[in-house]
Amino acid sequence: MPLRRTFASLIERWRSIIARNEAATEAVAVGLVSSLAIGVCSGMLYVRSLEAVKDELREGLTGIARSASVLVDAEVHQALDDDAALEGSEAYNQALQPLAAFLEVSPEIKFVYTCILRDDAVYFVLDPTPPGDTDGDGIDEKSHLLDRYDDASPALMAALRSGAAQAEEEPYQDQWGTFLSAYAPLRDAQGNLYGVLGVDYTAETYQQHLAGMRIALVFGLFVAALISVVLSLGIYQLRAASLRARRGLEEAMEEIRQARDSAESSARAKSEFLANTSHELRTPMHGILSYARFGLREYAEAERDELREYFQNIMDCGSGLLRLLNDLLDLAKLEAGRMNFERSTVSIFEVVNGIRLELEPWARERRVSLEMGPEDEACFAHVDPSRVGQVTRNLLSNAIKFSPEGAAIELSLEPLGDLVVVSVRDYGPGVPEEELRLVFDKFTQSSKTKSGAGGTGLGLAIAREIVQAHGGRIWCENVDGGGAAFRFSLPLTAAPAEVDEDPTSDDRPRAGDQLDDAA
Repeated sequence: MPLRRTFASLIERWRSIIARNEAATEAVAVGLVSSLAIGVCSGMLYVRSLEAVKDELREGLTGIARSASVLVDAEVHQALDDDAALEGSEAYNQALQPLAAFLEVSPEIKFVYTCILRDDAVYFVLDPTPPGDTDGDGIDEKSHLLDRYDDASPALMAALRSGAAQAEEEPYQDQWGTFLSAYAPLRDAQGNLYGVLGVDYTAETYQQHLAGMRIALVFGLFVAALISVVLSLGIYQLRAASLRARRGLEEAMEEIRQARDSAESSARAKSEFLANTSHELRTPMHGILSYARFGLREYAEAERDELREYFQNIMDCGSGLLRLLNDLLDLAKLEAGRMNFERSTVSIFEVVNGIRLELEPWARERRVSLEMGPEDEACFAHVDPSRVGQVTRNLLSNAIKFSPEGAAIELSLEPLGDLVVVSVRDYGPGVPEEELRLVFDKFTQSSKTKSGAGGTGLGLAIAREIVQAHGGRIWCENVDGGGAAFRFSLPLTAAPAEVDEDPTSDDRPRAGDQLDDAA
């Protein structure tokens, strides 16, 4: 009995204590449960996040390998992989240069190299790594042409056999160290697999990428220990750290993707530009050579009128070639910001109307009328009048070329705030909606006109660069009633205090200037 009463007394006392400190007791209980829950969740979150980070690292490294693979010339590579004695040759050194440049702009990449599979063994082909032992392990860091790679990983073998991009699941160790590697297939113009390109992160770089997640785990466990006191603050800190790490990783991956896309886009643009330029230069050169051959073959027997026709054709082809070269030179200067502009404050109406008067005889020959809006004395701008005239001439000559007989072309100026908008409206075939922004690109013409009057497709690209250099913009839009309106804007300025009446100082384009090649 005394023992039972003593036990009952202790229980009653504990109940009394709990009743008097209910809030504190609940706080302790919540704190303990929350700490345990957060500890468990932190561990699970760490495992899942770690796997997600690893997946994104592998995906990003694979994307880098794909980007680098476009730098490899298939023909040169296939010529090198048959003879180890070609190492150090001019072809070998040229093939290494793009990969060496890639290493210079990719500081996190330790090695980039290409491999082939022959008789179920892996051999190196290209490796831009400088020879030598920089880490002091007694091994030359450069792999040489047709060195056998006996430490090839299963992922590398799979990439060589299947032609699919691969990445190591975890860092892989070979004689050069421990690396996380990714591999991209190398295919020739026919799509045949002839090797793979590999890129390596060092194990240290890989661990640095994962260190953020490990720090997040430690920080989360620390917050869990203090959660009973500062629950809300601990949760906020944990989530903030996780989000920062995630955001930083996403930004890094996005930069890598953008760099890859930019490199691929630049390569495509360069190829298209070279192809178009070669085509446009070749056409007049063929004409010049053909008529020169005719003249040489027949000059002894040909009549003077026939020889004059040959010389005229040669001159026409040469003039077209010169215009193209001048356009290319102008475009290069404009894009590089090296074009010199002789600016003065002029009446935009006078510049535009001067071009209209210059082209009016040509328009009458094509039975097209040029209509000019009323003069606006307020439209003065500080510009290079010859270059603004070049833009107007290009737009107006295009309109004349593509307008049907009997049509009218409307040329107008409209002040809008601190800008003046020059419009050339025609009733030609118009421009498809999906091509409105593309017609100002180099060597680009509307699909409705490129088989018509011809042109190099440089005129509108040059016009855009000139207008943008003057602080304006140029655009095209289809209008009701058919046809298209090409417009450009220029910043207005105050009229000059004194106007030079001397006609010899007029900067307007004059009749006799060569027409710019239409887009």
